[in-house]
Amino acid sequence: MLRILIALVLVLPLAGCLQSKDAVVINKDGSGTITSSYVTELQHLRDLMGMYAMMQGEDPEALAKMKDADLPNAAAPAWFRAGAAKAKGYDVTAAQESIEEGKRTTTITANFASLEAAARGGAFFASTVTLSRVEKSKEAPKGAWKLTMRNALSGGGQSDAMGGMDPATALTMVEAQLKSLSVKLSVTVPTKILDHNGTKAEKKNEVSWHVTYDKIVDGKTDVTMSLVFEPSDELKLKPFTYTPDARALAKRAMNKPPKPSKAAAEKDAKKAGADEKKPAEAPEKKKVETPTSGG
Repeated sequence: MLRILIALVLVLPLAGCLQSKDAVVINKDGSGTITSSYVTELQHLRDLMGMYAMMQGEDPEALAKMKDADLPNAAAPAWFRAGAAKAKGYDVTAAQESIEEGKRTTTITANFASLEAAARGGAFFASTVTLSRVEKSKEAPKGAWKLTMRNALSGGGQSDAMGGMDPATALTMVEAQLKSLSVKLSVTVPTKILDHNGTKAEKKNEVSWHVTYDKIVDGKTDVTMSLVFEPSDELKLKPFTYTPDARALAKRAMNKPPKPSKAAAEKDAKKAGADEKKPAEAPEKKKVETPTSGG
């Protein structure tokens, strides 16, 4: 059980060795964009991998000799590229990775024809994503749209991904490595927001959430992220629910990512080169005062 847990926390965004941030924008026709960043604290990653290696009967000391660049990366650009290749309507337009000061940062930018396509392409890792129509209630009229996202590591009941164990209980078994967990999500929808359990932006149809380790394990905080927005004849949305296979995703934590296609590698290299060539802002010139004579 603990072996499965460690593999999962190595791969899921909702993991202590990761600080993740996603910004999703949904258009009226159901298309949209998602921009994601994942920051991995490599020492925490080594600690978790060491625990996993011992359970597998392997030598954890081998990790000490492994270079940072060779450590497994469940959020490697190539994994996102591979997911997009299997999901029609989901396209990764830019993907970059860098290592600096003991932290690895991956940034992903993608377009989607529908939110379901993005979910099936792996944009939300192990989160169950549901877009549904709601029945009439005090908060919303009949036919309003409700979007919910719930990660496999969220607490509050048993989880199939954890073999029936409550994720909140399971996470405390690796608390030292998960204490710095931080997951941020913002979603912008095309119509007025009627209800939500996050923080709404002023003058925008945007809601944001920030989930931390403490919120998951306290057993009291509902870390399911949800919002309800107005129905409209202009909206071209389709209800769906998608739950990824968390155990299959966990394999990404222990395997090398697939090699990117030549076209994808060239696209990322071109994007990285363009960013480097952007002119830096010129420093403000200091005003030189001319001394006056006499006095």
